[in-house]
Amino acid sequence: MSSIAFYAFFGAACRWMQLGIQRRPHLLRAEAIAYPLYMSVAIGAGLYMDSVEDRHMAFLEQKKQSLLEKRRRRDEAEKEALGNAPADLYLEDRSLARASAVQAALHLHQHPITTAITSPPPPITTSSPAPPSPPKIMNRDTSPFRPASTGASPTPKHASLTASTNLRYSLTRKSIYDRHLNRTKTSELSKSAFAFLFGEMVQHAQKKVYGVQDLEKKLNQHGYAVGQRFLELLLWRDGRTAKRETRILGILQFISHTLYRAIFQKPADTLEKVRENDDEYMISDNDPLVNSYISVPKEMSQLNCAAFIAGIIEAVLDGHCFPAKVTAHTAPSEMWPGRTVFLIKFEPEVLEREKLRVSS
Repeated sequence: MSSIAFYAFFGAACRWMQLGIQRRPHLLRAEAIAYPLYMSVAIGAGLYMDSVEDRHMAFLEQKKQSLLEKRRRRDEAEKEALGNAPADLYLEDRSLARASAVQAALHLHQHPITTAITSPPPPITTSSPAPPSPPKIMNRDTSPFRPASTGASPTPKHASLTASTNLRYSLTRKSIYDRHLNRTKTSELSKSAFAFLFGEMVQHAQKKVYGVQDLEKKLNQHGYAVGQRFLELLLWRDGRTAKRETRILGILQFISHTLYRAIFQKPADTLEKVRENDDEYMISDNDPLVNSYISVPKEMSQLNCAAFIAGIIEAVLDGHCFPAKVTAHTAPSEMWPGRTVFLIKFEPEVLEREKLRVSS
């Protein structure tokens, strides 16, 4: 592009001079001298720019080839290091092995060392094959790629993992399955973490639904799975004091007080019975935690994400052999605009069993 610009510029200048001389015939001698001079300057400048551009492109190509050669050497050194390292090393040991092998390969490439063999190696004597020894498990202290420490280091409690293990260990070499279940009994989770996780779950459930009812049904299913596991955890933590409720009022009080307090650190606000129907009860929450950080658009104003809690309640009822259908309904009041009522409708066999217990 630079040579073309020079050609165009000097060509236009010469044409301009030619037109000026045509208007003044007495400058004909100057035209005969200046026109070839300017054309030669333009051609020379264009050729010079072409040569500069060619040299620059050659320099860039040479630099690119050198970078590719360095990358190829580094990849070969990494492959050699990973191929020689045992499969059961820790990740940090493998990274140290890779780094040391790369540095050694680069050092040998820059400073080659020649060695001479002074004597032939000793002959190999054949004997009966010995039984194969069991593979040695490497850990942080016995790794050949880690420098030896001066003091005695403690042996890790857990054996090192192989490359095929998918379970991730923390820095303390303990997984989540090593923690005691009662350890997190009084611990709390930050609201921001719960809000982020629940918001992502709502967005994921919203992808393949065709309406508000389908979305609430999906949230109910997620809550049902959580309720099954949480009920098992509560009963295990209670141990010998665990009690199985056999009456409707007892299981509803367990849900509104024990279960609600274990999840949300507070009991439910009210527990009511529907007067018109004997098989319907209501548990109300004035400010559900799951709705605190959810912004519902206008076109989905009927959506209530507390269907997740309804699924938890339904799972606990099914676990205690009280089959029921639980739904979440928005019932705002003047003091609590986000008030939610969980309507519990028991199956007919539950009422029949309750009548038999009362009569007996």
